[in-house]
Amino acid sequence: MNATLAVNWGKWLADYFSSQRKTNPFLLAAKFGWRVVMENEGNDGALLPARFAEWDGGERRIRLFIPILRRHRGNSNRVLYRACAHELFHGLVAVNYRGLGLSPKSIPSLNYREEEIAAQVFSEALFNSQLEEES
Repeated sequence: MNATLAVNWGKWLADYFSSQRKTNPFLLAAKFGWRVVMENEGNDGALLPARFAEWDGGERRIRLFIPILRRHRGNSNRVLYRACAHELFHGLVAVNYRGLGLSPKSIPSLNYREEEIAAQVFSEALFNSQLEEES
């Protein structure tokens, strides 16, 4: 596993969007034609999954599971923002970063664990970029 590669890729991708002043993951998702859905309960009243959020490639959407996020992470915009950015990263991986104009040779191949690390770094760096933009 190459954690350094994953960290660097997550930071680089956040910087890529930040350099274009595109640091809002909700707006970025819309730019790619994806929906962000805030789920308060599962389909047909079923229980929510045990995760905070998910990228649903078949439906081209990011699902944020609000009760679970609030229970485990608190009730703040930062929590929603970071969860959305994390899943945005997974969506970008799923579509092989299509639409960003990147050379395929510049895109690292990440295993599952490295992708999770990169997604976490990306979400934090994107959040920090937005804070800097606002100040």
